[in-house]
Amino acid sequence: NLILQGLEDGGVTEVLIEIFSPDGTLLGTRAFTINGEGALRASTFVDVVGLLGVASLDGGQVRVTKTAGTGILWGVLATVYADGPLSVATGANP
Repeated sequence: NLILQGLEDGGVTEVLIEIFSPDGTLLGTRAFTINGEGALRASTFVDVVGLLGVASLDGGQVRVTKTAGTGILWGVLATVYADGPLSVATGANP
């Protein structure tokens, strides 16, 4: 599950979400407009891998790029594993 929010008041933030295999092959991509800071909730993408048409992802990467908007992009990725554990990761900003 991917949770994103644009940290700006009243502005629009557009993002591109991409899914990559462990070897760097692009598996899926899609553009979205996400909720800004003034919204009552962040934009949540449940099963973002499946949402982008990828059946499963083991060891790959989810990349989010801000394509429009003036504020800062905030996000976390929560991964639920088949055998029960959960991990939550904040993104890396190159």
